[in-house]
Amino acid sequence: MPTEDAIKPTGKTVLEVLQLKHPEQAEPHIDAFVECEELPAILEVTITEEHIRKTAHKLSGSAGPSGADSTLWQSMLLKDGNHSKVLCEAMAMLTERQANNILEWEEVRAQKAKRELALRKLPVGIRPIGVGELMDRCADKTMLYVTEDDVKITCNSDQLCSGIKSGMEGAIHAIRELFQDKCDDGFGLLLMDAANAFNSISRSAALWNARVLWTRCSRFLFNSYRGYALLIY
Repeated sequence: MPTEDAIKPTGKTVLEVLQLKHPEQAEPHIDAFVECEELPAILEVTITEEHIRKTAHKLSGSAGPSGADSTLWQSMLLKDGNHSKVLCEAMAMLTERQANNILEWEEVRAQKAKRELALRKLPVGIRPIGVGELMDRCADKTMLYVTEDDVKITCNSDQLCSGIKSGMEGAIHAIRELFQDKCDDGFGLLLMDAANAFNSISRSAALWNARVLWTRCSRFLFNSYRGYALLIY
């Protein structure tokens, strides 16, 4: 409950801890921006009904503020014959419009709203979870499906979370072998975890870098993060 003692940090309620999880925007260092003398041309993205259908099969999770969960959305998108076809076409138009145009935040504000949950971290603490609208998740997954190869090519082995097949497994085996070779010579591993990393990063730097490195998705990302999502608790 909002007024419950969060236990960690001491003296804070659950609601106060949730508010701490959303700090003021960070001021980025100049080195955070990818250097670019000439911006790459932005290519138009084509989203079809078939893209939406393929994405719909992979939808999962509980409902956002509207109350419509993945089971309901899959049923609407896939199981109602011509009505589903019309809805898929509408979702394709919606996603394509957000991918190829700069929109005002008011046009997507309701779509980006989240249902905020406070989960108890064991043994102590609060873990905030934002449950988004399934319509928004469908648009996000569709854009990722259409443009993911761009990310894989750009990131290559520098960022294994970009979707490179067997990238994680290869890294694990390489580090294990390296550790075994060096562990008797004074070498070791330093494990680090950033505090509240996603909410603390600079949106301006992230969006600029996406404009340079992930061009086809850059307008969609700008429309998604140009404002702050409404969190309904």
